[in-house]
Amino acid sequence: MIDTHCHIIPGIDDGAKDIETSIKMLKIAEKDGIKTIIATPHYYRNKYECNIEDAKNHLDELKELARNEGISVKIVQGQEIFLDKYTVDLYKNGTIGTINNSKYILVETSFVGSKPKDVLENIYEIKLLGLTPILAHPERYGFIIQDNSSINEFIKEGCLFQITSSSITGIFGKDVKKTSENLIKSGICNFIGSDAHTTGRRSPRMKEALEEVRKLNENAYESIEKNSEAVISNKELDIKMELVKKKRRFFPFL
Repeated sequence: MIDTHCHIIPGIDDGAKDIETSIKMLKIAEKDGIKTIIATPHYYRNKYECNIEDAKNHLDELKELARNEGISVKIVQGQEIFLDKYTVDLYKNGTIGTINNSKYILVETSFVGSKPKDVLENIYEIKLLGLTPILAHPERYGFIIQDNSSINEFIKEGCLFQITSSSITGIFGKDVKKTSENLIKSGICNFIGSDAHTTGRRSPRMKEALEEVRKLNENAYESIEKNSEAVISNKELDIKMELVKKKRRFFPFL
């Protein structure tokens, strides 16, 4: 298993608070069967501003300590970029980067209050750089929960999608769980990530969620590992996603 979204680097965002926590998280991941983790610390202007080079240096320290602990989990560099009007400039000046120096970049927006039009404009600008955006945890955004079909415009814009394992298992509530299930049924689940921050409720576990994906959509399940390997190797993905049908609304006659 490849965990495509994990806040395992200590002390640079709201993830692992210290190196001891990071090591414990790695041991949890290893026990769960995770072989590779993409470390994706937040880059969020005015909040979490560890640039990609500094994040790599922190990761190198973690990798050395993990080797000393006999942990076999491979860790590669990424970031989780909060989209705004400065994202393109941050990429051009080397402040933010991609997953393992590939063309794939993990991005996010606000869970509540985001306007799809604004997010799509930012994604369009990223695409002009020759990058392929992966939208983190789409099942948790208010506008997608409210209307699952709003994700269709992101599909048309060439986005890929990473669903969070704990969304599938219900940690974030029934609405998020239902949304994740609906997206998976349509194949809108190119990657699974733990989005782990701690050793507790949001720890790096994926096995249970992947079994649920298998039940919901066998084809999606079979493609997730291949997609994750392709991203790390900077290869093209074979993507098959269906547009989500907009639900009809029925009103009772008075």
